[in-house]
Amino acid sequence: LHVVPEELSPASMHSARSFRFMLLASTLLTRWATANVIVSHGAAFPVVPNRRSATVVSKFSPAYSTTMRYAAADWAKNLQTLPQSEILKRISSPLLFNLCITSAVCALHASIHPLPLLPPLPHTLLGSALGLLLVFRTNAAYDRFWEARKQWGIVTSECRSLASLACTFMTPQQALPLLSLSAAFPVVMKNYLRGGSTQAQERDARRLRALLAREEFNALTAVVNQPQYVLSRLRQLSHASMVAGVTEKEREMMLKSAGVLGDCVSNCERVYNTP
Repeated sequence: LHVVPEELSPASMHSARSFRFMLLASTLLTRWATANVIVSHGAAFPVVPNRRSATVVSKFSPAYSTTMRYAAADWAKNLQTLPQSEILKRISSPLLFNLCITSAVCALHASIHPLPLLPPLPHTLLGSALGLLLVFRTNAAYDRFWEARKQWGIVTSECRSLASLACTFMTPQQALPLLSLSAAFPVVMKNYLRGGSTQAQERDARRLRALLAREEFNALTAVVNQPQYVLSRLRQLSHASMVAGVTEKEREMMLKSAGVLGDCVSNCERVYNTP
């Protein structure tokens, strides 16, 4: 409409100008009406929170506590719980073997026969090599720690996102199974990757029994790869949510969160199997 060919008649040019004027007037009128509706009726459509969904979410989402952060006083607790340390149990056999060997050598040197002294050069060379090896192992261990920390953060974020989607698009009764499995997934994943003592396993079993229904808990304990079972159940509930009125786009969002959780399990397995 901005470029008028020369061969157009005056009547055609007048019609084009009239159409352009009507289009501009319609656009301005639409913007003015929309602004008036927002200003005059904006308070007439409040977002009412779903109190039942909030009650369900509060059951599975405890408030963050500042006591969970690291503090200098944790050293006293670590020293008190040192006999229950899982790392100490793993290295107790090598430590005991080295203690016996060094005690026998010291007793032989002090009471039976003095041992010959060795020059310090081999120890210096060996210490330098061991120092380089120790630095390499420390860097590798920190890389594994940082990767696992990032994956655990993704697990926390996706579980919260999945629970939020369930409470937003589903009724509390329909969202309850999905919320239970979302809350149980981090515990199941931790037990699958790390294991732990019998006391820790019993504590986690009580926690899972309180979260899940009896049939769901029995089916979970009957399988070996428990994280994959929880993920399959989350996908099944996401597919079944279309019957409850959830749209295709919302279902894809829930399935995407379940897929990200599956990727986190694979990445954590890679970290666990890396020496």
